[in-house]
Amino acid sequence: MTQQPRPIDVESFFRAARDAELISPEVAEVLTAEVAASGADPAEYVLEQGLMDAVAVDIVRTLQRPSDVVTGYEVEGLIGRGGLGVVYRARQTALDRPVALKTILVSQMTQPDSVARFEREAKLVGRLRHPNIVVAYDFGRQHGRVFLVMELVDGEDLQSYIELHGMVDESTTWSVVRQAAAGLAHAAQSNVVHRDIKPSNMLLVAAPAGATLSGGEPMVKIADFGLARICDASPSDPRITTDGCTLGSPQYMAPEQIIGSNVDLRADIYSLGATAYHLLTGATPYAGLSLGEILARKTTQEMPHLDAGRFGLSPQSARLVADMTVADPDQRIGDYDQLLERIDRLPKLRTSSPLDGPGRPGQRADTATVALADTMPIMPSAPAGDAAEAPRANAVYSAGGTVGLAPRRRRRQGLWAASIILLVSLIPLAFILLGGDQGIDAGADGPRYILSGRGAALFDGRRISDWRTTSGAWFAANDAEGGRVLSGRGTVRRRLPGLAPVDDVATAPPRNYQLNVAFDLQTATAVELHFGITPADQGRSPRYVLRATADEVMLARRADDRAPLEPITPVALPPRNPDPAAPDYHLLRVERHGTFWRAYVDARPLGGLPVAATPELPEFRLLTEGGPALFDALHVSELVPAP
Repeated sequence: MTQQPRPIDVESFFRAARDAELISPEVAEVLTAEVAASGADPAEYVLEQGLMDAVAVDIVRTLQRPSDVVTGYEVEGLIGRGGLGVVYRARQTALDRPVALKTILVSQMTQPDSVARFEREAKLVGRLRHPNIVVAYDFGRQHGRVFLVMELVDGEDLQSYIELHGMVDESTTWSVVRQAAAGLAHAAQSNVVHRDIKPSNMLLVAAPAGATLSGGEPMVKIADFGLARICDASPSDPRITTDGCTLGSPQYMAPEQIIGSNVDLRADIYSLGATAYHLLTGATPYAGLSLGEILARKTTQEMPHLDAGRFGLSPQSARLVADMTVADPDQRIGDYDQLLERIDRLPKLRTSSPLDGPGRPGQRADTATVALADTMPIMPSAPAGDAAEAPRANAVYSAGGTVGLAPRRRRRQGLWAASIILLVSLIPLAFILLGGDQGIDAGADGPRYILSGRGAALFDGRRISDWRTTSGAWFAANDAEGGRVLSGRGTVRRRLPGLAPVDDVATAPPRNYQLNVAFDLQTATAVELHFGITPADQGRSPRYVLRATADEVMLARRADDRAPLEPITPVALPPRNPDPAAPDYHLLRVERHGTFWRAYVDARPLGGLPVAATPELPEFRLLTEGGPALFDALHVSELVPAP
């Protein structure tokens, strides 16, 4: 008979899971008692219940046995989980130095692409030696894992800084971009293109003694060459990618990456320009748009104009961003020598204390907004004081087919995040052009509603105290990319928060609003978003429902939580991402326009419904069937009648 684990083993398992933020402290306490009482193996229990996957279980076991992962290294903690592996903070015992240890379970390498991509990353990074590139130390296979040992960068990634402080002054922005360009120029000399330049892959550290940086700017180190490829690869050495997918992050990705044409160093220059736009304005170029809307705009028009006057920028800065982000690569700045020379010719620019606070003098980060275009919504930066509690809802879409208003991931300060492979499903142009309008007529005679600029994230990645579980279990979890998401099975409800106006006086929940919910089915057979819920009357609480399965999303009605569906409009979904390690998110959006509701999936309109005559509850509900699902990009934005 197999000996059951002792209670102390159960306690240790869930303590490690809690410390790694794989489950919340509340859930850890409950599960410790349940599993200890049942005598079950904790790893088998969480796998059977869908609370963790095999990689998460391996993370816990690794943290329980820190010296047994790779000979010569002792794990000290979890840094993050990426699309292909897990990154730990570790110590190289022979040299007594801190390192970042990235591992992948061989058992998870069911796709040849995964093995090849990881080995390619190790070889690429290993041959690059530049002050502005993270250094690789070691690579190998051991104990059922492939591992890569890299320099541990004790600093903050640029994305976390933007989320906390908003826009960055011109001088510091171009110092950051110049350093990144210098590192990428070195990579280009070895025919290496990064392919995923963005703020979260640019790490900020204190400049070493004797560094020639002027003005006290931080040193930049580029991380995650996991998406890079050798540009002069022979025909027998195919691109390492997934059929029908392209690699990169849509907000920063060059148009040629989207359409699948030849990609060279000019794609990285485009991404650097999009990053500069984000730094100078505090928002991404396509903030507030769905994946379809982003891809459609990138493939049919130039990037939104950066209004120098609006943000107090020099005309030269705005012109340089424009020249770095021309849609046609042949018209774009074409090499790093030219880019570096253009940066060096910029006039002396104003600077605040580098990376100590909001960007330009007199400009508060919490009031910074970006007018992307006359027909596009204005998305404000998150208030600096709230940034630690709620990640700013940024329009970052697609992680393995992700379609969602995804909050940017907050990295732990002092550590660098796990590399993230973003596999973006290419969408047919006919599908893209069906993207929803941000202002839709609320009926034939109703007013046109637009975003007011006020909004709030509904989940901060950690706490679920604002959520009320009706059935099942709900908790904070990590998705396959290490992003903090809401996970659960059963039913949970969430009250809409009050949104503070300009004078910071608290308000009631918005009467008209846009609600965004991104979901990944995981093992669930269906998920539902319930909205327009009216108070219970004689045991009934009518509401509208967006119900999603693996194949379609249906707009429907229900008389209460479990009453039969009354279908209205079904819409087919694209096939699931074939890579089981990649998240497969889709975005549900509902908008209340006075007397009408509008519903969308992945920016495609599903239809309109009348607002109930009975006053609605200021809440929505999520329901899963068949197993747990993941929910991300939970965000509400106020809608107001257009002037």
